[in-house]
Formats: sequence, structure tokens, C-alpha cells
Amino acid sequence: ALVKTVSYLKQRSVKPITVRRYTEACEKFDEWRTGTGKLVGTTRDDTLAAYLDVLFFNGEPVSAGRYATYALRFMQGWSVSKADIPNTHAALKGWRLAAPAVNRDPMPWQALLLLVHALLQYDGPLAHVYKRAALVLPWQFDGYMRPSEALAVSKDDVFFTRHKDRRIAVIIQAAPDLSLIH
Repeated sequence: ALVKTVSYLKQRSVKPITVRRYTEACEKFDEWRTGTGKLVGTTRDDTLAAYLDVLFFNGEPVSAGRYATYALRFMQGWSVSKADIPNTHAALKGWRLAAPAVNRDPMPWQALLLLVHALLQYDGPLAHVYKRAALVLPWQFDGYMRPSEALAVSKDDVFFTRHKDRRIAVIIQAAPDLSLIH
């Protein structure tokens, strides 16, 4: 099996959750490798590159490929330099190009709505500030805006249009006059 005991001090070099993820990644790789009945390639590099193909076609994100690669380095001492595993590095590069990284929301949409609900329910001092924040948070979240940008939106900045059969709002703000900054 690929998962072996890692020294206490080596485990302390990364967070416990990382050790768990590396262990899981090594177990999945070992399970796949064992399931094929042999090493797919003639080298570790060829085998790992073939495994990355499997992960890619299974719809895994590129981070799963990076985790597998670095897990083998951490848990097994495999070298991950470009010189030692050129096919793996090429596979990771191809993966990034074939499936570019997507923006991940900072929190699930449902969590944002719970936060908005809590802000709307607040009835203490400065309740009007909480209500304004509740109105601005979804715009800020959906539009990837900074708080100052979201708070600066006025009705003149919002235009409504149609896309397919949906009415959508488009926020357009003029670029700041940078000539005022010296």
C-alpha cells in the first residue's frame, strides 16, 4: 500500500486536515492502481499522469490532481520536480487549460440568505444600518463588489434588460477619475 506511517514531526509540518486529505488521496490512488492490476506506465510519472487522466474524466477539479501529486510527495517521498515527473506536470498543465479554475463563492448562497434574514430581523440600535446591509449584501456577493462599491450604487447606475426570458439588472458605474490622484 502507498499510505505509510509519516513521522510525527513531518505530520506537524502541515495542518491535520492536510494530512487527512493527503492520506485519502494516496488511498484513492492506491485503490485505482491496485484495481488496474499493474502499474499503468513503466514509471511512476507515467502511472501518475494516467491517474490524472482518470480524475479529469471523472469530473474532478484540478485541485484533486495537485493533491494527488503532492500527497505522494508528502506520504511517499516521491519527487515532484518537473525533471522527475515531466508527464505529470504536462498533464496538470493540460488539465488547467482544459478546465480553467472557476470562481468559488466565499460562502454558499443559502448561508448568505440566512445572514440577510438575521440582519432584517434585527430590531435594536442602528437597525436601519443592518437593514441597509441586508439589502446590499446580495448585490455585493453576486457582483463580486467591495462594500464601498456596493454602497456607492445609485438608482442611476442600475439598468434593466432582458436576457432570454429573464429580466436582469446590470450595474454600471463610471470609472473613478484617476487624474485627481497624484
